[in-house]
Amino acid sequence: MIVTFVIISGITFTGCGSKKQVAAVSVTDQKEMPKQVGVEAEVEITFPCSGIDSDLEFVRVNGTGNSKDREKEAFIAAGTPGSLCPKQHLALNNEFGETALCTASRKYQKLKIEQILSSKMSAEEKEESIRSVEDKACICVGLGTPALINNHLDTKIEGTGVSICPGPGLVSFDKTYSLKEMIDHIYGRTDLLAGVERLHFFVRELKMYAKYLFKAVKKNKEDDEKQKSYLMEFRKNMLEGIEYYLSLFPAISDLPEIIKAKSLEICNQIKQKLEAVTI
Repeated sequence: MIVTFVIISGITFTGCGSKKQVAAVSVTDQKEMPKQVGVEAEVEITFPCSGIDSDLEFVRVNGTGNSKDREKEAFIAAGTPGSLCPKQHLALNNEFGETALCTASRKYQKLKIEQILSSKMSAEEKEESIRSVEDKACICVGLGTPALINNHLDTKIEGTGVSICPGPGLVSFDKTYSLKEMIDHIYGRTDLLAGVERLHFFVRELKMYAKYLFKAVKKNKEDDEKQKSYLMEFRKNMLEGIEYYLSLFPAISDLPEIIKAKSLEICNQIKQKLEAVTI
């Protein structure tokens, strides 16, 4: 069996925040699979932006190809948002008591939405905050469900919803590869992205942290001293990390010059923004 690892073919990056309709987003192999796995679907792909102010760091897959998201939307429409949290691997949030909850769970989302509705936020802020809470999806199940379905294993606990959750590196690929080809690429036995201009993964992660910090600073309107202290420490750690990256990238001999130059450029851009932001 040859499992298709990269599941969206023929995609090219056409601009910051651009969208493209593509067909045949699926997890499939060379034999027929159940419909939930080998689904042919028209979906909308939102490409990430390369700028540091982007809110689109991850490729977002919408449409009929992502049945786990359809399940999530159905729960929201029924007035019961959130996952039943059957695995609880990410039950780490203690905001509502000693018993940790996953932020994608139904119990957490119910409590959080009640908190938001009783707050002094404006109607617009409440709507945005609730949408942000409901948007969190369970990743303990869904990503691995295709393997269960394909091998006719029990999905009573997980359900049959399948997640399609590509990371930001997806935009660098423009073909469909076998599992062997992808494994060889991951372990350096071949280079499927030779000559492709892309950011170092450290820089992608740094951009995510910067986006989180700037959004958190903006939201800290009530001048919460505890939150302010946390954000200042967060910025301090980021700046220390950037200084490390600025010394690291020039020392990596096998890092392509085009990636090295772009990585250093973005590190310096983020550094300037971090030093200028008022917390």
